[in-house]
Amino acid sequence: MLAACGDTGSGGATTPATSQASPLAPLSVTSADLAAGTFPKELTCDGASRAPVISLAGIPASTQSLAIEVLDPDTPSGNFAHWLAFSDGAAAATIATFPPAGSVEGSNDAGGTGYTGPCPPKGPPHHYHVMVFALGFSLGKDGAGLSSGFSRTQLEDAIKSNRGPLLARGDLIATYARA
Repeated sequence: MLAACGDTGSGGATTPATSQASPLAPLSVTSADLAAGTFPKELTCDGASRAPVISLAGIPASTQSLAIEVLDPDTPSGNFAHWLAFSDGAAAATIATFPPAGSVEGSNDAGGTGYTGPCPPKGPPHHYHVMVFALGFSLGKDGAGLSSGFSRTQLEDAIKSNRGPLLARGDLIATYARA
C-alpha cells in the first residue's frame, strides 16, 4: 500500500505521504454491494466479476479528482490491485457514487484494464481494501497526466507528488473466501 502519512481519521490502510498542513478529512466510503462486509459471488471471479458501486459522502468542496484503489494485501506477493480508477474535474466534489460516467480506469494486476473481481485460492478469506482519495489537483491530462491503463505506481506517485493537497481519504474493507 501507500506510505504512511499519520492519522487519517478513518483507520485501516495507509495513505501517501504528502505535505499536509492539517490532518486529512475523513471520507465516508460505503457500498450496498458490500454491506455484509463480504464480496458477494457476483462481484468475484466465481460470478460476473462486476465492480461494486461505491457510495461517497464528505467529499471536500475543493476536490478536483477522486481516485480509487481496490487492493488485496493477503496475496503472497502483497497488494494485488483489483481496480484503479479516477474521475477528474470540479464535479468530483459532488459525486455520490463511484465510478461515475467518464472515469478513467487503470491496469489491474490480472493484466487487464478496469475491475477484476476477487479470486483468492481456496482457504482463509482475503481482505480487500477499497480506498478512495479526494485530491486538490487533477490526475488527468491537465494535471498529473494519467490516462487509461495507468499503473498503480503511476497513481501512487501522482498522489505523493505534491502537485496539490490530498484532501480526504476513506477506506472500506470487505473479505472473500472461496470454498
